[in-house]
Amino acid sequence: QVDAHTPHLRACVSRTTHLSMFAFRRAVRSPALVLDRARGRLTFSSTPPTSRYSPTSPVTWASLAISAVLGTGCVAYYQIEKDRLQTQVTSKQKTVGKPSLGGPWTLVQSDGKPITDASLRGKFVLFYFGFTRCPDICPSELVKVGKVLDLLGKEVAGNSLQTLFVSVDPQRDTLQQLRAYASDFHPSMRYLTGTKEQIAEATKAYRVYFIKANENENDDEDYLVDHSTVIYLIGPTGEFLDFFTSSVTAQDIAKRIQAYVDPSSVPAPVVTAMDVWRSTLAKLGKVLRPET
Repeated sequence: QVDAHTPHLRACVSRTTHLSMFAFRRAVRSPALVLDRARGRLTFSSTPPTSRYSPTSPVTWASLAISAVLGTGCVAYYQIEKDRLQTQVTSKQKTVGKPSLGGPWTLVQSDGKPITDASLRGKFVLFYFGFTRCPDICPSELVKVGKVLDLLGKEVAGNSLQTLFVSVDPQRDTLQQLRAYASDFHPSMRYLTGTKEQIAEATKAYRVYFIKANENENDDEDYLVDHSTVIYLIGPTGEFLDFFTSSVTAQDIAKRIQAYVDPSSVPAPVVTAMDVWRSTLAKLGKVLRPET
């Protein structure tokens, strides 16, 4: 009989085991299951355990409002500071003052016609003082001036801008010599000379230095002329605008002349985010380290 009921007993034991495991799993998931560390076993409690962590979220409406206010303030400050720097950079002057250069003069062109400073009113004028027998400096500077005129284009060179080569060696730079010398350089350039007194008056007006050097006692025509190598830019009303030494490139000279001839062609300087950041750091530095 026992053997006959054995399958039924096995089924009951299996069902009981499944029910016990189901109850245990539910008990484990239940918050009422508490570990009794003193006795080293699990016990059941009628009160669920309390959590050490607060269920409240760290993001609240107040924190969101504060973040929005701070973000809006930062954006507004950035825009105000950028506009201030843009205005400051745009209105910044390159020089505090200009040297007193220029004045009335009268010279003679290579074609024999007289020319005065007054006859060039309404034009920009590019001046260079030199002499035709200059071995190196004058030719290289006149080649550079030719590149400047090519960069400016025909609308400027020979029209709104007149380029003049003034000889500081009237003794040897005759009209015929100037015409022969002109064939080697830019066609829009004009070549001037005059008497010693006229040359002295023009060079004095622009503070040009020149003096004879390496003179040959046996030949009055054999000498060099030591002179300053500066290119002058004169405005339409005869006022001095700018000057360029031999170290300035043709590209830079052309850009600076173009800025005077047509200011609208020069793009306004752009203030970047880095400029604003540097300005902000500078202000913070002054606040944190006030001058004593």
